[in-house]
Amino acid sequence: MKVIVQLAERLKSLKISGLLKVLASNKEFTDLIIELNTRKQLFDEGIDSTGRLLSDIGGNYSPNTIEGTSQYKGKKAKGLPYDHITLFDTGQFYQSFEVFLRGTEFVISANTLKDTTDLVSEWGANILGLTEKSLSILREKAKDILIPYIRKKLLTR
Repeated sequence: MKVIVQLAERLKSLKISGLLKVLASNKEFTDLIIELNTRKQLFDEGIDSTGRLLSDIGGNYSPNTIEGTSQYKGKKAKGLPYDHITLFDTGQFYQSFEVFLRGTEFVISANTLKDTTDLVSEWGANILGLTEKSLSILREKAKDILIPYIRKKLLTR
């Protein structure tokens, strides 16, 4: 009976805030959040966190953006997608992404200023955030991290 009581006490000691901190300190987990937002949603699909096409929000790329000008190497020449909006040109925007824990929420932040344009003003605040599909992938990753952690906490004397 003593073992069951000890197990119950260990289970009771597990707090949501502690589990969230475990996830927040796991680089693989936070890197996945950024990859899902930047590479999967923005770059591959051209969508925001609601699943809305960025082209439906701010329009398509201009011919100069696609083909380039004498001062600017276009998307085609750079080998970048130009059939949908990616918000990727130099990579600086994607590289600025960070994830941090605020209370019980993971927050994605990034430097959305590009030249004289604020990407959030042009494309909406939902460029930072995950779709339901991405959240589903993230939940699976969280389980992969938390189940062994919880198991160890419960079974370690």
